[in-house]
Amino acid sequence: MVYLIGVNHLVQHDAPRSEEIVGGKRATFKAHVLEVIEKLDISILAEEFSEEAKKKCRVSETTLEQFGKAKGIEHRFCDPTSIEREEKGIEKPDCDKREEIWLSRINDCKKRTCCSFVVMTTLSLFVRS
Repeated sequence: MVYLIGVNHLVQHDAPRSEEIVGGKRATFKAHVLEVIEKLDISILAEEFSEEAKKKCRVSETTLEQFGKAKGIEHRFCDPTSIEREEKGIEKPDCDKREEIWLSRINDCKKRTCCSFVVMTTLSLFVRS
């Protein structure tokens, strides 16, 4: 089972510029993630983010990485890197091709309980599909 949760990228991590924008919303997000993990017995956390995005945003660790380590839950980044986007001809607004990559990265989770966090605009695309 895969659960999708929409999120603003700025609450996913502690990038220096994000704190002034999101304020206390990150604490609310963390509380919600913890509730979801416990209530749904989540065994994998996936997120629309990448190691490359972490470096670009100067993020040391995302909130979901932190929960993964603390709770012993597998964590995966699902967003393609810039090299993968170039190789597959994915332009920024092309969510269909990005969605294929996201799904391929959690395809082996069909018998597990996965919680995938995507940006709110992306979530609306999944809902329409």
